Amino acid sequence: VASYSDGFVHVINTATRTLIASVNIGGSPFGISAGNQRIFVSDIFNGRFMVIDAATLAVISTITLPTGAQARAICLSPDQTRVYVSSNNDIWAYDAITLAPIGNRTITGNAYGLAVSSDGQRLFYADLNGNYGILNTTGLTTIYSTFLASSWGAGVCVNQAGTKAYIAHQGSNTLYIHDIVNSTFATVPMPTWPTGVSLSADESMLYVANIFIFHFLQKIQSSTLV
Repeated sequence: VASYSDGFVHVINTATRTLIASVNIGGSPFGISAGNQRIFVSDIFNGRFMVIDAATLAVISTITLPTGAQARAICLSPDQTRVYVSSNNDIWAYDAITLAPIGNRTITGNAYGLAVSSDGQRLFYADLNGNYGILNTTGLTTIYSTFLASSWGAGVCVNQAGTKAYIAHQGSNTLYIHDIVNSTFATVPMPTWPTGVSLSADESMLYVANIFIFHFLQKIQSSTLV
């Protein structure tokens, strides 16, 4: 768990729900993604992302983004070969092994949420201007984009089949459900400031985190959603 207010990344045992360890990265950790025995953490106010060894919990690499950039969302591709980082109006792709930059895509707003399809071919994003889009990971070209609602798009996740995406929108207190096959949207009202969104491993449950005011996590049976 990234905690930008105190500069720590916290490790929690998911079986016992107890805190195992805390790592001070010396910055403002914001986004987090893990795989291949490494933990990738974006440091929002210092414009960089860090790589932590999952076994030792030591910071092993630090990559600084272009001057003035804020590192926000970060996600690792399913095959663990690429890491994607959003900053200001750009989405960056890096080689997850060498950490060399591969390319970038300029969008119209700060991407707050990123997710990669299970086949690694599509990158989903939601930005703070209320836009939602899908990029082809080859060349980071646009496949689809639309405006959802004014301001503060946040978290996004996609199911394993790549047929549905879920977008938390803070500005309208709404969960958007994108039927990718039919290119339609359904909406579900949410309590104030829905921010993070994630599916359980078996996709039976959708988790929506709310921040700023209520600070709670909702658990929704995904079969009840359109």
